[in-house]
Amino acid sequence: MRTLFVAAWLLGSAALVAGAGVVLIPCGLVLAAGGVLAQRRLRGRGGIVPRLLGVDVRRTARLAALLVTVLGIAWVAAGVRAAV
Repeated sequence: MRTLFVAAWLLGSAALVAGAGVVLIPCGLVLAAGGVLAQRRLRGRGGIVPRLLGVDVRRTARLAALLVTVLGIAWVAAGVRAAV
């Protein structure tokens, strides 16, 4: 799944630069699915150094996963808009 996620991220970024909006639909779906899966898998407390520094690793990782999910949804919407 990680390789598919990275490939979708790179392909979607290239599609944005090249103006190929239709390619954003499958890339966005993969990103959104990866973000949702990441949100479900986050159960760890993080390492000792972040905890000593007061960094809430779970909260930060959940926020990053939420942002990836939102980016995926936005890419799907942009791809649908480009296709119409």
